[in-house]
Amino acid sequence: MRPHNGFLTGLLVTLTLVSAWPAFAQRSAAEQKIDSLLSHMTLEEKLGQLNQLSVDNQPTPEQLALVRKGLVGSPART
Repeated sequence: MRPHNGFLTGLLVTLTLVSAWPAFAQRSAAEQKIDSLLSHMTLEEKLGQLNQLSVDNQPTPEQLALVRKGLVGSPART
């Protein structure tokens, strides 16, 4: 007697979902961490992370203060 095609399809789907679960759970934990970090940032800090500060050789103390406050994403050497 031949097994029912629906049973084999269901078994295949179940095995696929079970094998993919650890990657899904790990990604979910990372996404939760990102969401937590973003929820604690002000809009000004979020927008600042989109900016890079142009510096020649060494950033000035004022420029580094902006980075530390989260108002600039990072210094970019030119």
